[in-house]
Amino acid sequence: MTVQISRDIGITGSPHLYNPLNPGVIDTDMLRSCRAEGAASFPKAEAWAKTAAPFILKLGAKDNGQSLSVGGDED
Repeated sequence: MTVQISRDIGITGSPHLYNPLNPGVIDTDMLRSCRAEGAASFPKAEAWAKTAAPFILKLGAKDNGQSLSVGGDED
């Protein structure tokens, strides 16, 4: 659905991007409640944000509608 929205909106020249974004696994309280021992092997939210923010800020019109993963790994 996101791909279709990006195509429809892109036709109008909207400056907005529409991308499904896979954040990956992040060490959060919720993850710790499910996987207490394994959660520490994933990045904490603050470390994730230092990777994700530059990645997201570099997105442009050429990326509109693409399914993306933080870290650049495509699904």
